[in-house]
This record gives sequence, structure tokens and C-alpha cells, in this order.
Amino acid sequence: MIRLVDGTRVCLHAVVDNFSRRILAWQVNEEFEAWTSVNLLVAAGRGLGAGARIPTLLADAGVENRNRSVDRLIEAGHLKRVLPRTEISLSNSLIEA
Repeated sequence: MIRLVDGTRVCLHAVVDNFSRRILAWQVNEEFEAWTSVNLLVAAGRGLGAGARIPTLLADAGVENRNRSVDRLIEAGHLKRVLPRTEISLSNSLIEA
């Protein structure tokens, strides 16, 4: 959540490349919406090009990253998910900061 100058709050959702720190897709919503993750992951994947390896989603265990819609993307083979501090010793704190 980000508090704006007028006191209102918005949610900034973003997909960031962990290597280059490039923002691949983003969206601002007035409310937290778990489905936004799927839309952004699909949008970020469009830029990969044909023949690209299956991307790995490095994400925390929040509801925006672990829900039925994201699970379906993983089950369909569109991406892999790795949970920091659960499946690997790294953290995505740089991205969240």
C-alpha cells in the first residue's frame, strides 16, 4: 500500500526481473486484488519471445503469489515458482524494498 499526498491509499503491483531489476509489468489499483498477479505475470511473459525458457517466479508466500489463478499458470507450465526462505535461502527483500 502506498499513501498518496491526498491521504488516499493505492496498491502497487509489479513484476520485476530479479537479475536486471527491470520492471516487466505493473499496475496500480485502489484495492488489493489477488487476480492482478496473474494479469501481470502474463503481461510480463509476453516479452520473453518464442523459445524462451520457462520463467521462474521468485515470490513470497503472500496470497497474491499463492492463489488458484497463479497455481493454474504453474500447473499449465507457463512458469515455475520458488519461495524464498522456504525452498531456497535467498529472499526477495530487494524487490519488496
